[in-house]
Amino acid sequence: MKWKTKILLLALLVLSGSNIYAFQRGEVRDISGKRLQVSNNLLSVTVLPEYSGRIASLRLANGIELLASPQISETVETPLFSYKSDNGYGLVERFWKVKSRGDVPGHGYIDGNKLYFTLNRCGGTELELERVIVLPANSLEIVVNVSYSNPGGKNLSLRPWLNIIGAIPSRALIPVQGTAERQGFPALRKSVVPYLFSDGGGNNFLPPGDSWIGIEAMDKMTVWAFCLPEEGLGNSGIFYSFGNRNNGMQTSEVILPEMVVPAGKKSGFSYRILVFPGIKQLNAVLGSTGIAFTPGKLTAVAAKEEKARSFTLVYRPAGENSDRSFRIDLPEMKSGEMQEVILPFSSVPEEAFLQSDSVSVRLFFRR
Repeated sequence: MKWKTKILLLALLVLSGSNIYAFQRGEVRDISGKRLQVSNNLLSVTVLPEYSGRIASLRLANGIELLASPQISETVETPLFSYKSDNGYGLVERFWKVKSRGDVPGHGYIDGNKLYFTLNRCGGTELELERVIVLPANSLEIVVNVSYSNPGGKNLSLRPWLNIIGAIPSRALIPVQGTAERQGFPALRKSVVPYLFSDGGGNNFLPPGDSWIGIEAMDKMTVWAFCLPEEGLGNSGIFYSFGNRNNGMQTSEVILPEMVVPAGKKSGFSYRILVFPGIKQLNAVLGSTGIAFTPGKLTAVAAKEEKARSFTLVYRPAGENSDRSFRIDLPEMKSGEMQEVILPFSSVPEEAFLQSDSVSVRLFFRR
C-alpha cells in the first residue's frame, strides 16, 4: 500500500472517530424529520420524501391531526449498508399483491398551493410515480393527481392499493353495496341491503356501495372522506378495512381495478380528501359536502365553498311499503360551514336518497 493511501485511510479513521464504532453496532436514526408541507389557513398536508413520499400528516389549523403518525427509522450497520423500517401508518399508494419497497427516497418541491413529488421504481416495480397535491386557499378539500410512467419495453398490469390509517382511535365509515356477487377474489362481506360498515374488528373485504370512504376521528368530533371518481372503482374495485380493537386502530383502504400502464406511456387516477369538522357520522357525500344523519336531523358540512342547492329527501320509513318526500334547501356555504335541517321523522328509514334534477345520492345507515 502506497504511503499516500495509508495517510488517507488514517485521516478517515480519525475524522470519523466514534461513528465507526456506532456503525459497527447498528446506529438507528429517525428519518421522518425530512418533510415537505403545503398549507392554507385551514389545513396542512405533510409528505415524507425520504420514505416514498408517504403522506404523514393531515392537520387542521386548530391542531387536530387526522392521520396516525408514521414512525420511520434507518438502521446503519456499516457505512455501505443500511435498512429502513416503519409502522406503516399514514397514507400511501401501493400495488395490490406486489411486494412494496417503502424505503425508496424520492424528490419533491412546493410551488404555491401545489406539492409535487416524483419517485423512481415505485412500489417495487419499474414504474415512475408523479404525484401532485393541490390545496387551495380557504379550502378543506385536497385534490391528489397520481400518474405512473412505464419506461420499460412491455405493458404492466397492476392494481393500485391506497392504504389509509387515521389517527388512533379512529373508525371506518364505509358504504357497502347490497347483494354483491364476485368471483376470484377474497371473500366479500355480503348483505341483502346496502349499509354503512363501521365494525372495527379483523379483516373485511367490502363491495363499494359508493365512491367514498369515511374516517371518524373518534375523539376529535371530525370526519373526513377519501373520494374517488365513480369510474375509478368500476365493477371490480374493493374496499378493505382491518381493525385492531386492542389499540383502536382501523384502516380504510381502496383496491382499485386493474390498471394497464402501456410500455413507454402513462396511466393514472385522482382522488380527493374532504374534511368535515363538527360531525361524528357520515352517511353520504354530496359533491364536496358531507351529509350526516341522526334521528330527526340531517347535518350538512361543506369542505369547500358551495352554491345554494335544493334537494328532495326521498325516504321509506321502517316497516312501510311506500316512499315519502321532504324538500331540503341548502344555502350558499363556506369551507367548514355547517347547516342543520330538522326532519319530519325521528327514526332511521329503510332507505333514503337526496335527489335533484342532476343527482341522486343514497344515504347509507348502520345495520
